[in-house]
Amino acid sequence: MRIVALSLLLGCDAPSQCDAFTLKTVPAATGFGPNAMILADLDGDGRIDVVTANYGSDTISVLRGNSGATFATHVDLPAGQQATSVAAADLNSDGVLDLVTANFGSDSVSVFLGKGDATFSPPINLMTSRYPTSIAAGDVSRDGRIDLVVASSGNNAVDVLLGNGDGTFASAVNYPTGAGPNSILLVDLTGKGWPDLVTADYTDGTASVLFGVGDGTFTAATSYPMDRGSFFVAAADLNNDHLPDLVTANFDANDVTVRLNSLANGFGAPHNYPTGKNPTAVSIADLNLDARNDLAVTSSGDDRIGILVGNGGGEFDPHRDFATGRRPVASAVADIDLDGRPDLVTADAVDSTVTVVLATDCALSY
Repeated sequence: MRIVALSLLLGCDAPSQCDAFTLKTVPAATGFGPNAMILADLDGDGRIDVVTANYGSDTISVLRGNSGATFATHVDLPAGQQATSVAAADLNSDGVLDLVTANFGSDSVSVFLGKGDATFSPPINLMTSRYPTSIAAGDVSRDGRIDLVVASSGNNAVDVLLGNGDGTFASAVNYPTGAGPNSILLVDLTGKGWPDLVTADYTDGTASVLFGVGDGTFTAATSYPMDRGSFFVAAADLNNDHLPDLVTANFDANDVTVRLNSLANGFGAPHNYPTGKNPTAVSIADLNLDARNDLAVTSSGDDRIGILVGNGGGEFDPHRDFATGRRPVASAVADIDLDGRPDLVTADAVDSTVTVVLATDCALSY
């Protein structure tokens, strides 16, 4: 099984060449109004497949990867109303990837058990709190079974659904967050060996951190101010101290906020970096192969991805923008054309497409 996390990386042949990129764009249709996306090898053929959650058509779209960085015609499966987020994991312990969506309009999640050939059983729907916005999957109870965590903006909380290991789940247990949680992340913030929870809280402009106890329960949330309209949260080591730091994309403030992890003292002071208009997602990766993590931010208001090059100390250069499809809402990275270089995929809500941006050579300087 191979799952590609939401991140962005553009590559070239050698580190010395990777100051810049020439990009080739290849669009592919999805269902109407994609709102989220994952990349994974769903059929074990070594090629990356795409799954989108389609808010506008209450479906998910599965696009199987072909040779030459192309995709088969999308196959749509019914989800709940206004499917807004999607995750992939082995939910029933059979060694095959399954899918799960959060459905904003029906207060539910839909579980699609995989058959190993990029096809899926009809969905099993489970109720959540009001207005679920984001979903993640991981083993939060250390029992070898995959659990689900769901951000629900209607009651300002996270739902934790512990997995039974057979594709079924216990009833949700709620943990309060800041107001308007719009994005959720499972990440081990302290190096203890099991995940913690982080949400980006749109209404409050905060990030809520709930530390995992290791038995499927979490501490009360600690709130960290970020900036106006915190829309998406990501975490990775930004200053080479081996601790995950926090970054939010702030839709209303047109910036990203970085808070460095100091472990014993929580997270440091916020540092804001301008982006394009209405940022919807941030991805963290070493984009120029200098062993320092950089940021890539989808800006839905001006149809761009901005790259902010990191200096390895938690600081970033001004953003350099690249064009995408209309209203990019998600991005992910994988070697789509199997040439050994990572490529970019965006989900574009207005165009109802995914756009593949292939890294071909280095020609445009940062």
